[in-house]
Amino acid sequence: MINSEYFKFYLIQHYPNVKSFLDYFDINSHIIAVSLSAQTKDSLVNSVLKKLFSCYSTIDEIAKASLADITTMLKPLGLNNVKAQRLIAQCQILSKFPVLLTREYLQSLPGVGRKTANIILSAHGISEELGVDTHILRVATRLGICDKSDSLLVVENKLKEYLVKDLYSWHLRIILFGREICLSRKPKCNICPFSKECKYLNFSKNY
Repeated sequence: MINSEYFKFYLIQHYPNVKSFLDYFDINSHIIAVSLSAQTKDSLVNSVLKKLFSCYSTIDEIAKASLADITTMLKPLGLNNVKAQRLIAQCQILSKFPVLLTREYLQSLPGVGRKTANIILSAHGISEELGVDTHILRVATRLGICDKSDSLLVVENKLKEYLVKDLYSWHLRIILFGREICLSRKPKCNICPFSKECKYLNFSKNY
């Protein structure tokens, strides 16, 4: 396993100032943005979100929108049929009740799972949580922080113990490292400072 202090030192040196990759303007739009970001690029989410709120100025308007119109608008994101249904259902709840920043409330919303809830809770300073996405899972597995057979919950808990605090900032930094260096295909092992300990390079390309 990579020494945690060395790993964090590298990340903070290369990614000193990090902020959300999603363009949101309040808690509701943040929940929507993270929900829509599944299996798609953040840049596409930002583009669609901008268009969405230019057509519908409030959550209530989205809640009352035509499913066909929302489905068409979300087409660039992929899985638009499912995402449109969840978005409207989500907004029907958000338009009627104030958001409660608790795990139980967030995960009761359509389209919000543990990862999304963790991101919202940590980004808004409610609690130290870690959203484990594909980039974070790949990096943590390759660097021996977790095992390939670990469940997502086990990975999450191991990373929380490994990173200790400021988890939202580390979440963003590890994602950037995964996007820029530790890519899924053709990772840039030649410029990675952790290549000697990397399971992908030294043990198996299946990592």
